[in-house]
Amino acid sequence: VHEFSSTLRAETERDARRKDHIQNLIVANQIELFAQIIRPACAKTVVTDIDLEILCRLCDQGGEILQPDAFIHVANQAGMSAELDRQIILAVFDWYQNHPDALARTRKCAINLSAASLTDSAFLPFVRGALDERALASNPFCFEITESSAVDDVERSRDIVQRLRADGFRVSIDDFGTGFATFSYLKRYEVDEIKIDGAFVSALGESKIDNEIVESIVRVARRLNVKTVAEFVATDELRSHVERLGVDYVQGYAIGKP
Repeated sequence: VHEFSSTLRAETERDARRKDHIQNLIVANQIELFAQIIRPACAKTVVTDIDLEILCRLCDQGGEILQPDAFIHVANQAGMSAELDRQIILAVFDWYQNHPDALARTRKCAINLSAASLTDSAFLPFVRGALDERALASNPFCFEITESSAVDDVERSRDIVQRLRADGFRVSIDDFGTGFATFSYLKRYEVDEIKIDGAFVSALGESKIDNEIVESIVRVARRLNVKTVAEFVATDELRSHVERLGVDYVQGYAIGKP
């Protein structure tokens, strides 16, 4: 039990204003999208096609760019995650419709999905309709799901994942390795790719346990014929390290900023 002090009241009012502010930005579709390039781990590999991940930011009226840690949690609490997902998807589809040359060179465009979309029965018809309206194919697009987003309703989310893949989309598990039942997700969901959480990647060379974790993820992925991506690859040394461990692709500042 906490005494409702003036300090607590001020914090509560501040949080309420922040929540309203984030909600208003999402309702007004004030999103700013960035793309971050993904490359083969082997630097010598000749790259002709483009792999990338779409990263969302919110832009307020003053032009300030809000990072995900400033709005994702608030959007989840406010029940706005599914709406934000749809805005991002439509913006990406519109951009590619208007840039057919870029679409022709894009092998993979990854878009993050929230738990709300993974359990929304209307999500699949929405995506299919958006593609058909723009005469786009599904195969260049990959939806990234996190372990935490899939855990809310396993059966429904697994059904949506299966249907997405049946429609030609690829599915990736993002932030892999952070959950309590990490490898069990590979038994529940058939996916095309595993993105190894950056917390393990950035510590390679300093921590033996992180090295073992990444090696084990790569080993299991190969058995399942699933590609791996290392996040947070910030230096050429890290890129060389994950290449030696057998990781297929890398993403991070050493490859390109968003």
